[in-house]
Amino acid sequence: MSEPSTSHSSLPFGAPVSGPTTGPVSGLPYGPASGGPAYSPASGGPAFGGPPRATVARGGLFARLGWEALLLILAVVAVAVAAAAAGEFRFDAVAVPAAILGLYATALSLSLRTATPNLAVTAIGALSGMVYAGVLNGDEISSLPLAVALAVGVAAVVGVVLALVVGLLSVPSWAASLATIGGVQAILIAINEGQLERVVGDGILRSGWLAYVLCALVLLGSIGGGLLWAVPGVRRALSANRLVSDPAGFSGGRLVGALVGLVGSSVLGGLAGVLFAARTGAATGFVDYSMLILALGAALLGGVSTYGARGGFAGTALAVIIIVAIQNVMNLENAPRALHLGLAALAALVGFLVGRLLEYLDGPIGPPAATPAAPTPTPAAPTLVHAAPVPFATMPPPSAPPA
Repeated sequence: MSEPSTSHSSLPFGAPVSGPTTGPVSGLPYGPASGGPAYSPASGGPAFGGPPRATVARGGLFARLGWEALLLILAVVAVAVAAAAAGEFRFDAVAVPAAILGLYATALSLSLRTATPNLAVTAIGALSGMVYAGVLNGDEISSLPLAVALAVGVAAVVGVVLALVVGLLSVPSWAASLATIGGVQAILIAINEGQLERVVGDGILRSGWLAYVLCALVLLGSIGGGLLWAVPGVRRALSANRLVSDPAGFSGGRLVGALVGLVGSSVLGGLAGVLFAARTGAATGFVDYSMLILALGAALLGGVSTYGARGGFAGTALAVIIIVAIQNVMNLENAPRALHLGLAALAALVGFLVGRLLEYLDGPIGPPAATPAAPTPTPAAPTLVHAAPVPFATMPPPSAPPA
């Protein structure tokens, strides 16, 4: 009696599958036969070596648009509350802070989308701000464009080194960026012993209209980046760090994703540090971890996935507006610093929950799993037919030999 066949659909959740199999993206192996699952459960891969899940449309795009519509409503309400608390809402008072937070949040969003989170963006910003102030205060003839170029160039160099470490050595970016924070802090202490570096001359940002322009450029740039990421070819080319069969292996796609995510986020962080130094009139000699938490909270609240590859369109920009407006109210009410950090932590927590829900609604990444081919039928064994013996008496006589 033949054994009953077992299909993938009849297996319980997490049941092992016998035989070598491949996943739905680039033929990557999965399951016990290859030593472990190739994808994380969030990306739609098999859980505990179970069968692959097909890509299912669950309305993820509409859910993201709905979430951003809700963020837009909350942003309008937050600005209205801030205007009522101040008696007259002065946008110039929050334009540059919104641009600074927007740059940091966009930097983190970019690194999260490429699945190479850069936790050193604020540290790189502090280093760029110090270089910016140092060049302007130097004895040599210098100009404002030169100071900005050198400061951003230093940020780019740090980003390239970080990306090469992550891309070539397959080091997790969170670990490499944390180590970068320590190195940058050491440089800051060596340069100025952790003290402030005053900005003089034209390096201080005083123009109100320029603040509006910078804020508009940052927010529009964040939205433009989200729209660019919606192009399937761009998203596929830069998301290789999300889906990997061997986390310690090397691939050109992962190196490209690391270069774009880490160098791009470092440059944006450097611009934010320059803008902060220009606005406050001094460069800090220490890493601002509170700004890092605020930027991370804004990125996650905007719908950027912690798993990589996915994000919204205008969510990060709207989340920045909400957080800056609430902070403005807190400053008017002389709220303690603990509330500011609590606001960032709350934004990140809500972002975790929303991001996980959006991941489920988006469905797994990659094309549907291929339907296993029907097994080739085994040919039946030949049947031997035995004739009944013929009695000797009935056999015909032998024919006569030829003459």
